Amino acid sequence: MEISPKNQLQQEFASFQQDLSQYLEQDMQTEEVLLEKYFATAYAAYQIAEMPIAMQYFTQAKSLAEKHSPEDLYPATLANLGLIHRYTGEFPEALPYFFQAREIYQKTANVRSEANQLGSIGVIYSSMGELEKALQYETQALQKFVEIGDLQGQANQLGNIGIIHIRREEYTQALDYHQEALLIAKQTGDSYGEASDLSNIGHIYKQQGRYEEALDCYRQAFELFQQIGDSQSEANQLASIGTIYQYQNQVESALEYFKQALAIHTKLEDIYGQANVLGNMGVLYRDQGNLDKALSCHQQAYEIAKQIEDIYGQIIDLGNMGLIYKQQGKPEKAINTLLDALRIVEKKQVYQYKGKLCHNIADVFEQIGQTEKATSFRNMAHSSE
Repeated sequence: MEISPKNQLQQEFASFQQDLSQYLEQDMQTEEVLLEKYFATAYAAYQIAEMPIAMQYFTQAKSLAEKHSPEDLYPATLANLGLIHRYTGEFPEALPYFFQAREIYQKTANVRSEANQLGSIGVIYSSMGELEKALQYETQALQKFVEIGDLQGQANQLGNIGIIHIRREEYTQALDYHQEALLIAKQTGDSYGEASDLSNIGHIYKQQGRYEEALDCYRQAFELFQQIGDSQSEANQLASIGTIYQYQNQVESALEYFKQALAIHTKLEDIYGQANVLGNMGVLYRDQGNLDKALSCHQQAYEIAKQIEDIYGQIIDLGNMGLIYKQQGKPEKAINTLLDALRIVEKKQVYQYKGKLCHNIADVFEQIGQTEKATSFRNMAHSSE
């Protein structure tokens, strides 16, 4: 029987973990050998998304690596600790690891590894809504990959820059970047890159109302991630498929896909993924008129978004909570919640959300007969569009 890539990785992890356990039982140990075994076991755990175990072993490897492999395994350990925090949605915690690793790689003239850290820093800033910083770091990374002729690195950065344009709602530019990245991924046989770009192209098509094309992209991406054994990304595609069914008013199918995605994210302790799915479920329940369930989903998602400093999630969930309070006949709560979202928009300068929020606030003021305030927010909405 052929072993699937995922099962093979699980077997490798079990083998590394057993080897480490046996070594720890020996009377005679050396720090250099222990470091190699900690690192190998940690990396194997990371590959099968056993993040608490990976975190434990990388943390144990860190001090040994700094002592015995300061230019090789030490920055690699730092980078992997950053990736674990990114994977679990702990973005502020990830940044220092990437910066430290980048500094070491820069000093040792390891251009490829330095570029990888620049790209990772860009991804974190993008996830935290600091898009100008994100674009700055992603562009630096792209330039370095071009300098050394690394096509796969170029494809990754093109995809990351495409995501920044998606977050700016610049879909034409985003599509250009992701299609260029997809061509390189296919050319180089990079299945993960191909799946990621298909997923992002699906998102662009969804925003453009091209639902069948989006669904086709998400399904292709899901199959590729399944072959790779990336459970987190599989869950993301299930959630994305759910949103297409949601837009097509196929409520039961949408809810089924959301529940499957949420179960996987919960198992993986991926709170960022959980927040995204809970937000989608909240919108679905609101559309059905089940306001209590909708509010509960958005409240849970908002608390996670605050915890991981996901400003997009905070704005979206506060906006949805405000609309629910309005439907429940709680105008004061609605206005305060929508204003909270607007304050984040102003503070973080993510103005693409401003017009819609101001219109929604104006609607609530009109509902309670405060026409002057309604007109003021309506004018603010028009000026930001």
